[in-house]
Formats: sequence, C-alpha cells, structure tokens
Amino acid sequence: ETGGHLSPALATAILEASDAMLGRVQGAPPAWLAGVTVAGLAERDAAVERARGALESATHALEAAESAQAELAVLRDVLWAERPRALVTAVERCLALLGFDPAGEGRVRAAEGELLVEAASSDGEVGMGPHYALRARLEAVIEHEQRAPRGLVVANGQRLLPPEERASVFDESLRVGAEAMRYALITAPELFFTASAALEALPPEALAKVRLRILTTGGLVELDDLLT
Repeated sequence: ETGGHLSPALATAILEASDAMLGRVQGAPPAWLAGVTVAGLAERDAAVERARGALESATHALEAAESAQAELAVLRDVLWAERPRALVTAVERCLALLGFDPAGEGRVRAAEGELLVEAASSDGEVGMGPHYALRARLEAVIEHEQRAPRGLVVANGQRLLPPEERASVFDESLRVGAEAMRYALITAPELFFTASAALEALPPEALAKVRLRILTTGGLVELDDLLT
C-alpha cells in the first residue's frame, strides 16, 4: 500500500474474502446454467427487466425535466451570480429570449445588429471595471475590423439584495462612461424582468423595439414603457 491506495492484489483479495463471507459464488456462471430451470425464476427475471426498463425511462424523464428546469432557473442567476462565467451564461440566456443569438467571444447578434457584451457583479455598486474591458474590445474591433461596433454592459450591483431594495446598482462614473462612449448600460433586474416579459409572450414587434433600443442607446437603458 502506497499513498493511501490499495494495491490491485490486496484489493482483489479483500473482494474475494468479502464474497466468501457473504456466500456469493465466484466468477461468471457457465453458459449451460441458463438452461437449468427453477420454478418461478423466469417470472422474477421478467419482473427485474420490467423494473429496469421503468428505471431507465424514469431516469430519462428526470434528466429531461432537470434540463428544462435549468433552462429557466438560470434566468434568476442574472440577479445574484458573482462568478463571471455564471453571470455571462445568465445574461446570454436573457438576451436570447429577447431575440439576440450568442455569437461567441462575448458577442450576441440579432437582425438589428451585433453587441459586444460585458457583465459585472458586486455586493455594492458596480464600478468602472466593465467599462474598461468593453472599451478595449470596442477599440480592438475598430482597429482590426474597421467598423464601429455597439456595446452593452450589464451591471449586477447590490446583488445580495432583492431587486426592489437596490438603491444604487452602479457607480455614476459608469453611466457617464456609457454616455461618453455611446454604449448601452442596463441593470441586471431590468434585463431579468424584460426577459421574463418575453417569456410570457411579449409580442414580436415589442421585442424588436426592445432590441433596437438596446442597440441604439448610449447610456442607461430603460425598457418599462415597451413592456406595458
């Protein structure tokens, strides 16, 4: 035994001793044994197969139900997730409900245009971190693709408070930065409630207006008037 692991020989010996103590037969049964009948065994074999089939069916149904549950439950993560990957996943799911398709590398696309997306969480106010990250990405696109891209920052400030109790989600400098660089700034609750409205069958023309406002706003995005 080395490093806390049993050697293969010792592990085999323990299993064999366990089988012997429990009265289990050793090894695979010979092929001819299947031809030896035992009253009632065939019925019990069939019952085992039926139960196994039911278990497999139930397992598949559970996996499908859990997948469907997770697809919706992830929306709420946008309101409290701290880790960047989890927050981005939730943001992309919300944006997908608005009609933006994930395009990789932190981009989403719709018929109306493309967005470079940054998201940030904080127990307090979201500061200038996402602004600097998005600015670098916007400038890289301008330099390498010779076009003016659009950007979106999702600010999930005061993430541990209920949405209705969040008094100050982002630092004022972030709003000023969004206006100066003409990218959209949206709070996580605003995005969540808009995605929830889309999930409850927001009309296509309203969704198109939502996308267009996000794509054309330079500064804080407010969408309440499009949801009523």
